[in-house]
Amino acid sequence: MTDRDPQTLVHDPIAEREAIDEFAERRLNARGARTYRDTYQRAASMHHKQASVVEIRDELLRAPSPPTPVKEGLAPLQKRKEFEAEQRMAAVRLKALTDAVHRRPA
Repeated sequence: MTDRDPQTLVHDPIAEREAIDEFAERRLNARGARTYRDTYQRAASMHHKQASVVEIRDELLRAPSPPTPVKEGLAPLQKRKEFEAEQRMAAVRLKALTDAVHRRPA
């Protein structure tokens, strides 16, 4: 078995955390810049059209739903990886929204 074998990860919290972080970082690297740019443009456009910050947040931000635990009180590893990645993407969206509303350069 390798370090990345799912059965090994179930018994090794450090390896699980590394796998989750690695997955989330890859997702952030692959999609983060585009997500930031798209969110920034939409937020700036809405702000220019006199939308309130609350309206912009309601429209553009969504909190990721935590994975549902199944066995031993834990959600499947893949679901936890996706949740962590979505949390990081939510932080990117919030940064883009804040920058757009405060008219900082993208």
